Amino acid sequence: MNPVIFRKISFLLALIFLFKTQICLGEKLPADLTFLIADLKYNEKLGGIKICEIQSLSLSKLYGFDFINGKEGLAAELVSHVMFKHCREGWFVDRNICDPRIKTKLKMHGFESLSGINSIFSSKSFQQAASRKVYDPSKLSDYAGALYALPFSIGSLDQFRNNFPGIIVIDAAFFPYMGLVGNKQAVAQLLDHEKLKSLRPNWKIYPKKFSDRLIEDINRDFPEEIVVIKPLYSTKGNGVIIVSKNDLKGTLKFILKNQKAQHPDPSYSYWSKDKAETFLVEEFISSDPIAVDHLFGQSFDGTMRVAFALTFNEGKFDFHFIECHWKLPQNSIDSQVSLNQKHKSYAEPPFFAAVDPLIQEKVEKELREGMLTMYKMILEK
Repeated sequence: MNPVIFRKISFLLALIFLFKTQICLGEKLPADLTFLIADLKYNEKLGGIKICEIQSLSLSKLYGFDFINGKEGLAAELVSHVMFKHCREGWFVDRNICDPRIKTKLKMHGFESLSGINSIFSSKSFQQAASRKVYDPSKLSDYAGALYALPFSIGSLDQFRNNFPGIIVIDAAFFPYMGLVGNKQAVAQLLDHEKLKSLRPNWKIYPKKFSDRLIEDINRDFPEEIVVIKPLYSTKGNGVIIVSKNDLKGTLKFILKNQKAQHPDPSYSYWSKDKAETFLVEEFISSDPIAVDHLFGQSFDGTMRVAFALTFNEGKFDFHFIECHWKLPQNSIDSQVSLNQKHKSYAEPPFFAAVDPLIQEKVEKELREGMLTMYKMILEK
């Protein structure tokens, strides 16, 4: 065959293959819009950020950002700005969104709030939008509307998309990691990937059966003097206990054996309601101390809350920073109180603080890289 003709045929075949690949990729990866919260520690000596939790933004409140900026509803306005950049109209189950200010902003911008998923499905406006044809499923602007609801309300995403092709489901990419209220083990395993491992404190899962062997295993696996105990399914810090190795045995005996016993710290009492058969132990990491002017210049071990959105649109993955702020414990790091009282965030006014712009820039850059890597892994599964 003539070399010139051969090259032309090869080039055409390559174009056909690329075109087919792009079609398959679009079919495999429909457009997505996901809103998340990351709670993290920032420690320069340890290389920057260490992510303690990732969860859906719908399960969180963003009061701290409003408090430090002196403007109610500011964080919610930033969330809605990202939402309405990509969605024409939408619907949400009222009880599925935790922050009332976000719900107010969504309604102000035309989202319809209903009491339950069945009410939404039977809504005339939803039915009209849901039946509209989507010509390019990988393009956010092709969808007629958006639905903001928890996974258990939606059921099968594939079935939902078949029944309501014109609707994009918010947070669909993160559904496998949410469950009813979130799954710390699933998120920890997701961040255990080689490219993400440096962003997460060391962790391990143990059975909820008290024994001397359990204590020995934890002491061997975590040589540090302080560890963090977490239930697998909880939000708002419920059940999270920061404990020294000296108190580890007594603490585990209390929460694993004395199921109905009362404790002045509600984090301990929470375990009587925990239904999981296992629990998580995590490496304790503190942030660099933050001096807070409105709390008499005292220094605190803060937990940074970062709100952000992830989008897959027209074949492109993107990260959208929304806001960040420090959540503070009720006591400074110099206080003579329990570890929980001076390291676990309280998340109520006035225990919030602004993030230094230089630190915010570093966090945003590091989080952007990590979360885009995570996002691609989730969508390409």
